[in-house]
Amino acid sequence: MKTEITVVGGRLRVKTPYSPILIDRFRAIPDRRFHGEDKSWSFQLVKDVVLMLCDTLGIMPNMLPDDAR
Repeated sequence: MKTEITVVGGRLRVKTPYSPILIDRFRAIPDRRFHGEDKSWSFQLVKDVVLMLCDTLGIMPNMLPDDAR
């Protein structure tokens, strides 16, 4: 499984393979939510959170879906 990033309900939704280090970094991001039904995380769609998430995932902001930039 590769990491999937989408925008759902005005929030960034991330599905990624399990990694304890990544989970700890997700937990440090404010207002994060875990969705057990599909094992995804969602985050506020605000600039600071998006930049934190990009840093956590090791991606550049231009790699996000168009509606998240």
